[in-house]
Amino acid sequence: MKWPAALFSITALLTVGAAPVIAQHDITEFEARSIRVLGNSAVMHSQQDYWVTSATGPIGSKGIPETIRLGDAITVNDRTVMAKHIYASRCNRRIEGAGKVLCEDGHTSCVVVEKPEDRPSDQVRNRLWIHVKNCAPVE
Repeated sequence: MKWPAALFSITALLTVGAAPVIAQHDITEFEARSIRVLGNSAVMHSQQDYWVTSATGPIGSKGIPETIRLGDAITVNDRTVMAKHIYASRCNRRIEGAGKVLCEDGHTSCVVVEKPEDRPSDQVRNRLWIHVKNCAPVE
């Protein structure tokens, strides 16, 4: 085995070994009808599929209200998300990985989308979503 291949293999083993083990019961996911945005932590994001390439990134946060309810139309920089689904993810324990705290016990983050397939994923498609890093479900 040549030096670059050996280095790659060692790096891959170390990276895989450092990944946190997250069980299904460590994170509770549910749909909310209304959320409060805490700490001004909401940002609208966009992904555009240009067939040969794609672009994903933040649009901004100016225009996102402190409370988001199902049915709200939220506009940031002339881009609008209709809040038809609000997905919340709550950590049930502190999760650490690669020397960082990934999630604190009780922390909740939310994603607001128009269609379920607009949630961020590794599938490239045209989509808009709002990521709320710190939210509190109201109902």
